[in-house]
Order: sequence, then C-alpha cells, then structure tokens
Amino acid sequence: DAYLSGGVYLGGTGSANKLEDYEEGSWTPSLYAPTGGALTVSGSASGRYTKIGRLVHLSFAIGPFTLSGGTSGAAINIAGVPFTTQGSGLDSNGSVLGIYNISWSRTDFVALRTYDVSTLGFLVSNNGGGWIWETVSAFTGSNKYINGTITYMTTA
Repeated sequence: DAYLSGGVYLGGTGSANKLEDYEEGSWTPSLYAPTGGALTVSGSASGRYTKIGRLVHLSFAIGPFTLSGGTSGAAINIAGVPFTTQGSGLDSNGSVLGIYNISWSRTDFVALRTYDVSTLGFLVSNNGGGWIWETVSAFTGSNKYINGTITYMTTA
C-alpha cells in the first residue's frame, strides 16, 4: 500500500516507511585507467540510473568501441558514475555483465565492483587463484562491447 500525506509512505504511515529520495536519470560511462597514462577510446556509451535513498542501481552499454593507449598492466575502470560510492568493493553487489571480444586475464570469475569512490572496476579470478583488478590489456583493440548493471550504496 502507498500513502500520500506530506510525503510518500510505502507499507504504512510510520516514519520508517517514508520514501524521502527517489531519482532517475542518465549518465555517461567512460573507460578510464587511474594509473598508467591516458586511454584513447572511440565509440558509443550510455547509461541509466535509479537512486532510492542511498541505494543506486546503474545500467550501462559501451560499444562498439576501440581502445588504445595507456599501460597494458594498469587497472581499467568505468568512470562517470553519477553518485559517489563507499569505496573499493564496499556495499556493491548484484552486478551483471554482458561482453563481446573482451580478453579477461582470469576467466573463471568476473565481477563488476566499486573500485574507489568515483569509479567501477572489474575483479577477475581463476578458481583458487585469488582476485585481481582487470587491466587495460583486456580491453585493447577494436569491435569491443560491454554492458552491465550494478547496485551499490552511495555515501550521500
């Protein structure tokens, strides 16, 4: 049940049920290497978000794209998130990725996670091999696609 009386209340009229912040919009994801030099990326990118309170749900599509430059061993991230994250790997779950022509360095497990307070990163692992942040070399070349979703908590 939804109630309207000085705000929106879901499931009852008590203050714990008040929905105080709801927002939808678009954002532009961009591939970024926090260290190791500038990347040259050409292609299309778009994203949508929904924010309810401190919970942020992002979806995005990048591609087809061509990437060159940067240091091949440097971490690669997605910049442009519309709301600050809580930091590296904190409070981010529910990521789903769709990819084409990406050469992951470790292929058993791939997860999109918060890398720092302003970017997302790709954690990869082989069974029992530990987790590492994916590098620029996995994305170098042409005719690449990546799309996905992630849900995380913002600090605001």
